[in-house]
Amino acid sequence: MPNLPLCKYGDSCFRKNADHFREYRHPSTEATTVTTKDNLLQRATTVTSQQQKHSSTHTHSTASSSVVTGGAVKRARLNEPKPSSNKKIKQTAPRSIPTVGPMDAFFKVTKPPAKEVVRHFEVDNQRSEPLGISDESRNSLVERADGEAIVDDKVVDGPEDILDAATDRELSGIVMDKNLTETVDTNASELAQQNSTHSPDPPPVTKHQVPVTSPQVSSFFHRNPQTFTSECDSKLEIKSRFLVDMPEDFYALWRLCRRMNQSSPHRALIGCLGLELVGPYHILLGKHKSSTADSIDWFLHYRYYYDPPEFVTILADTDSLFHIGYFRDDPKNLPSLVGSNSGKDFHFTKLGCDIITALISMVNEKLKEKEKDKHLSRLKAELRNIANGLESPQSRGKVIARPLHGLGLVVPTRYYQGEQWGYRELPVTNQQLLRILNNLEDSESTEEKRRRFSKLQEVITLVQYANDETDFGMGLELGLDVFCFGSTNLHKVVAHLLPMAYNFLDRPEFARIIEAHLERRSKNRVDLLR
Repeated sequence: MPNLPLCKYGDSCFRKNADHFREYRHPSTEATTVTTKDNLLQRATTVTSQQQKHSSTHTHSTASSSVVTGGAVKRARLNEPKPSSNKKIKQTAPRSIPTVGPMDAFFKVTKPPAKEVVRHFEVDNQRSEPLGISDESRNSLVERADGEAIVDDKVVDGPEDILDAATDRELSGIVMDKNLTETVDTNASELAQQNSTHSPDPPPVTKHQVPVTSPQVSSFFHRNPQTFTSECDSKLEIKSRFLVDMPEDFYALWRLCRRMNQSSPHRALIGCLGLELVGPYHILLGKHKSSTADSIDWFLHYRYYYDPPEFVTILADTDSLFHIGYFRDDPKNLPSLVGSNSGKDFHFTKLGCDIITALISMVNEKLKEKEKDKHLSRLKAELRNIANGLESPQSRGKVIARPLHGLGLVVPTRYYQGEQWGYRELPVTNQQLLRILNNLEDSESTEEKRRRFSKLQEVITLVQYANDETDFGMGLELGLDVFCFGSTNLHKVVAHLLPMAYNFLDRPEFARIIEAHLERRSKNRVDLLR
């Protein structure tokens, strides 16, 4: 290569053609041979050469000039972009290190296993190379006027010593991390031995895992071995079995009853009001886990004879058919009011907008009879505290009709060119309709029944016309009136009117309830779990 002519382009040569190197020589290439693994040595040489440049003797300055000339090339190579220091190094085999130049013996230093190196970088992800000088080690290099450098409080003279000291620091960091891992494992083993004195069969302890002991059961469950369903799980169960959601006051009453009677919360109100928590509260009691729970339709559980699909019973009298429940106009919405029914007829009474308000009004009626009853007074105070923390329920839509049950009818309506669409009034009043139904029920002969049924058939025909013009509220009102009348002879009429109206109004849950209720409608059996 010394016999080749000098390249006319000098340092600006692209050096991409292999044949070009065979024809011409490049002085900058001959001055120093730099490899990727030599960057560490070149960094140390650059620092030393810069110190030597300021030396007072001419001999020392002349000797360092060649090093500085090579250092310029090294600094250019060191300015190349480096991989991100925050990026984790994947577990791969250690890279082979070329052994070129006079430092072959140094690069043949025995390295730790690849597994230990990778685990070291998982702990400290700020290092970008398995071996060599890290950013932290570079920062520890302190220049001195006499050409020496300090690495970790050690004075070193030449570039080889600087590199050797810095590499020793990296290796010591790996050993330290390994010792730390062994210490963690030792502490975990000691902790497992301590726990073994308290539990006969402790779980095996793995690396970096704290032994887990069995949780202690609260004192509440010690006093009451029966466990109840959590409110979070019960919401899903109630929705899937009763086809509707329960409001917040429903669960607030449950928490109050649990404080009053921990072993039997559903019987907490019997002493004061004679009422028992039924229906959806049986899900919270865990009765849906019994052997007969999957064989019943839960939306018929505690559904009384005159209960429309919009009504869900939650409180029942222990001595009569009196019951209290939620009433909602749409199964996708929360209840709009709380009502009660005697179980003997179709008349319902509105008690309030939520169950807490309804119970407060009942307690007030009881206190008129028993003014000095301490239990009632305490119950009233607890209910008032709960009522103050509840949010006001959502407002109900406009009531456009009054079916026979007395709780009102709400359907979506719209106005177009001054006319109302969605509901059409019945051609008969409630009194006239009751008279038609009573006459039909009292018919003695088939001919008389057919003649009296023709009057009801006229109204049903008008309902068909209303459905064609999207006035679905008319069929819903007529179906509820016939259902509330309670005659089993008219169940076919109800089965024709109500499911069709509910499906038109996008209330399929109510259609499913009414179809199942008509098949098993009974005045006696309401508790399907007995």
